[in-house]
Amino acid sequence: MKPYNSFCVDELNIGGVNITDLDSMSTDEFRTLNSYLQDHGLQRIQLKSLLEGGCGSEPRRFLPLKSQAYHGKVIRLHQRERKEVEAIEIEVDRGINLGMESLLLNRSFIYAYGYWLGKADLAYVLDIGDSLLFEVDGTESRLAWLGTDEAARPRFNGFGESCLITEKMNAQLFQLTSTKGINVPTFRALVEGRLPPKSRADETIEVKTSDGSVVNVDKETLEQAAALKALKDSMTSDKEEAVKAFMKTLLDKNDDVVSKWQDEMRLVMTKKK
Repeated sequence: MKPYNSFCVDELNIGGVNITDLDSMSTDEFRTLNSYLQDHGLQRIQLKSLLEGGCGSEPRRFLPLKSQAYHGKVIRLHQRERKEVEAIEIEVDRGINLGMESLLLNRSFIYAYGYWLGKADLAYVLDIGDSLLFEVDGTESRLAWLGTDEAARPRFNGFGESCLITEKMNAQLFQLTSTKGINVPTFRALVEGRLPPKSRADETIEVKTSDGSVVNVDKETLEQAAALKALKDSMTSDKEEAVKAFMKTLLDKNDDVVSKWQDEMRLVMTKKK
């Protein structure tokens, strides 16, 4: 016995069967216990090892006992000082009477098809409007997972330290990563906490224009402007139509910046002629 992970008890019951002495069980008791072990992916020898303190190489992460699951929708991403998103706020389904309209979920309680997201930047896999399921204890969340049904709820099976990953969960995960634009190695790095904070689409950068004024430009517009400048530096008069096409896409992003670029382009075009 190992004193740091063992308990001394007079009697232990699993599934209504007294398993204090596995070697003296009756045929009916053994049959009932065997059915329980099969449901949990365990063998009798593993149970005996567990009772003697022989746990796995790493302790399992705690998962609460299964309870009522509720549907929620992400309404806010909580980002700490422009770093990774560590928590989300979800809107509780209006048809659910939980005494609250929204709930704050820390990433340490969130799973994605069997994978724990406690080290991940949630911005890579969750956006405003995304749905997930959750369980609560009073007014606090104790578990949440991505998916539309309880089959994606994290659970352990057998003697391993990792959650069970079924073929269906793998297929759902592949669909999720494809939708979010990340591949398997990137998702693995995300789960392990090795990815940098994801840039948010609404982040802007201050840009000083040629007349000295300052405007806020989002990163996508800035990338398009850089591509336009590269084209401008090497273009000839017959590329004017291509430049106009670039301008059209920029018009939808930032009118102030585009108008200044248009003025500069007209000046360049005049000089080229």
